[in-house]
Amino acid sequence: MGVGKSVNVVEDDLDFYEELTVIKSVSSSNCENVIRLYVCPFEFKAGQGSFEKGSCLNPSSSFVVILVDQFSLKKCFKIYQTESAQDAEVNFNELSKVLLPFVDQFKSIYTTTTLSSLIKLCRSNPSWDVKRIAESLLLPELKETRDSSMHETNEEEQMHQQATIELILREEPKFAHDFFGSAPLQYLTVHHPELVTNFVSTIDLLQQTGKDFKGALDNITKYTESPIHVAIRLSQESVLHYQNIDFNVRNFNNETPLHIMVLRKRLSPCIALIYNGADVNAQDQNGVTPLHHAVLQDDLDILRCLLFLGADVSIKDNSGKTAMDYIDLNQKCSKDIKEIFSLFEIDKNKIKECEKVQPSKIPSRTQSILKMKTNKEAVLSLDGGGMRGLILTEILLTIETLTGCQIYDLFDWISGTSTGSFLALSIANGKSLRYMQRAYLRLGRSCLVGIRPYSTELIDSFLMSEFGEDKKMNEVEYPKLIIPAVLADRRPAMLHFFRNYDAPYDDHYRIRDARFPRPPLPSDQLMWLATRSSCSAPSYFRSTGRYLDGGLIANNPTLDTISEIYKYKKYLGNTSEQQAANIRVIVSLGTGRYALQPLRPIDIYRPSSLWDTPEIVDNLKGFVDLMIDQVSASDDHVVDRAQSWCEMTGINYFRFNPTLSNSIDLNEIDDRLILSMVCDVRKLIASRLDDLCKVANLLLGNE
Repeated sequence: MGVGKSVNVVEDDLDFYEELTVIKSVSSSNCENVIRLYVCPFEFKAGQGSFEKGSCLNPSSSFVVILVDQFSLKKCFKIYQTESAQDAEVNFNELSKVLLPFVDQFKSIYTTTTLSSLIKLCRSNPSWDVKRIAESLLLPELKETRDSSMHETNEEEQMHQQATIELILREEPKFAHDFFGSAPLQYLTVHHPELVTNFVSTIDLLQQTGKDFKGALDNITKYTESPIHVAIRLSQESVLHYQNIDFNVRNFNNETPLHIMVLRKRLSPCIALIYNGADVNAQDQNGVTPLHHAVLQDDLDILRCLLFLGADVSIKDNSGKTAMDYIDLNQKCSKDIKEIFSLFEIDKNKIKECEKVQPSKIPSRTQSILKMKTNKEAVLSLDGGGMRGLILTEILLTIETLTGCQIYDLFDWISGTSTGSFLALSIANGKSLRYMQRAYLRLGRSCLVGIRPYSTELIDSFLMSEFGEDKKMNEVEYPKLIIPAVLADRRPAMLHFFRNYDAPYDDHYRIRDARFPRPPLPSDQLMWLATRSSCSAPSYFRSTGRYLDGGLIANNPTLDTISEIYKYKKYLGNTSEQQAANIRVIVSLGTGRYALQPLRPIDIYRPSSLWDTPEIVDNLKGFVDLMIDQVSASDDHVVDRAQSWCEMTGINYFRFNPTLSNSIDLNEIDDRLILSMVCDVRKLIASRLDDLCKVANLLLGNE
């Protein structure tokens, strides 16, 4: 045998390897895929298997061979690791030949000592056969074993596998059901998961055949899991893209796939399940929710995830204990868990203060609760910021909690730039903020993929699915909507508002120059295209015709919104005094800012020698950063101007914008960074809860 010199047997937990990619495996008589070859990040170490999807695609990858303990199924042994794909394949084949005769027959082989001795014998005596090795290890005489089957993920075999699945699923012969009544898809996912590596293609095929594929996916077999449980357990997350699959299907313990992923500490699949419709508050047969499990697992990230996406801390299990009660049961629980719970907790007394008056809800609303009671209007302004739009949803959810009303019922005017436009239009269309949280996460994982600029087709398809292909702006009458974008087909570029109301006073509709066509009227403007235009951030997405991202001019649209309301009221014939008195409160929400940092002064000059070049380059980079910061500025002097204007006119002005502890890009899709951002928002909410209560009372007409 020619087994490599870098063999080092290490006992490990099989769960650590589940997020890695199997590129080759071999099965014994009694166990599928008992020896596996994985590709993994080079920094992988035994017992530290925390990976996110896609990490194995890093150029600095290594290859690991493991042996699964078929008598335990949760334990495995890492027996070889190398950087060379060729060495990995050679050693995998040789190790398989040596180990396969032993793995089924001898339980004693599953120790680091025995395995090390076995591999050492193979290395030092390459000419020995299997029988002689067994004699040297003082093992009983070997019985004859069947030939094992190698499973290698190449295109030819995948085509053959898919053809097999297609034949069985299309014809659905009676013999395809086993003794326990398991349907073909159920049997394949349990017994031969390697045949269903392309699980989504299998579902596509089922749809084409017209079979009841939902029933086949949801039914529970004797193995206590549905095919969906199995697919998710095998990291086939592509199945999550199908909307008509029930991700709340239960196993024999009444557990959903979300329960399973929380127990396995798999953050990415947990988030994917929730934004695809999994019930975050589902209870198993013991009344235990995923949140209860997260506390017992002492997993801070999953705990943040569940609380952020709507987990109810008041739900009790069958013994009457909430998730917070579980903190005392688990001695391993860290202090951080209590801190996380405190961030997502709002004083009930504060809520009661804001719920003194609860107006009845109106099915078809034409004005806010405040305007109904006081004839004064409320204005909401939403900054741009890409995926940081999740900050906006978190603050708005707090306002909903304090008022007991939907945001839709609270504001007469909503303006939103870029990501704010997406949220503003969604609110106007009656979508809940919980839905919008999930929509943002779907957007990140479905559209912000690949290299920049991102696919126009993907973002267009996403927005059309959210707002409809043919829906026009004027089809939503309440609230009044102001969506900033930049007309970039002229110099200087000009700010343009997409509205859901007519604005004949707008200069863009009065222009008579054929070189600059008039923008569409609200009755002609597609809703999804208005959002697309406001979200066309340069280098992130292609421009939408002549429109670029509104954040280039009005990333914080508060002042522009005030100006637009003034023009609209003037057009209606209101005097200046009537206009100022008509607005009671303006709420401006930001998408995060960073703490003040010292910088070296920027000095652009012609270098006098070659030695000045590095300094010039640094200065140029600093100057570019300065320009970008000021173009998209939404705080400091921008807020000061809006606040001063409101104070002069007697309007209540509130600005909420958290300071972020980490750099969060517009296209951020890292789950842990997003959860860190959410914690920063919760800290802001906790520190300014009194101001939020004032906002709530103003919006309800209590002050």
